[in-house]
Amino acid sequence: MNEIVMHKVRMYWRTRDEVELWNERMAWVVENFGVPGARWVSHARQDWIDIHFYNEQDAVLFKLKFGPYCKE
Repeated sequence: MNEIVMHKVRMYWRTRDEVELWNERMAWVVENFGVPGARWVSHARQDWIDIHFYNEQDAVLFKLKFGPYCKE
């Protein structure tokens, strides 16, 4: 039985962020990785959102794009 390895990226909500910026970031994710389920899934919390990628290269691309907002 093969175990699925997920590559987590945590992006924190910041007080200076606007809802519009978050809409743009998540739209970029959908445009580049598709809808949740096939290549990624997410779990939102009060202070952050965790995005779990099935492919390590997708996680790296996300971190390159949104690095200042991310933490592993």
